[in-house]
Amino acid sequence: MRPTPGVQAERTLLAWQRTSLSIAAGGALLLHYTVERFATAGVVAGALALSASVGCYLASRRRYGAAHRDTGGNGRVQDAGLPCALMSLAVIVLAAAVFCLCLVRATEVLG
Repeated sequence: MRPTPGVQAERTLLAWQRTSLSIAAGGALLLHYTVERFATAGVVAGALALSASVGCYLASRRRYGAAHRDTGGNGRVQDAGLPCALMSLAVIVLAAAVFCLCLVRATEVLG
């Protein structure tokens, strides 16, 4: 049985959408919990994570459209690294922010 053409691109798009949504949720939580305590730094970190999430979502939609417009049938798209780079940036920002929050909280509890 042959797989239906285009299903791989659709599954990939759905995976990137789920990833973007989870990073957006993390960025929103970061904004919620850091706005009062860290003011500008918390807002910048949360906004950066949210922006990277939106950028990744838009890049994955563009790649999906390009894969469907591909007349050669090879299914390859040139800008494959952009969503990965944006998600890497968002994860690094979120991880650094959570680490800083843990350090601040530990300092408050111990000190």
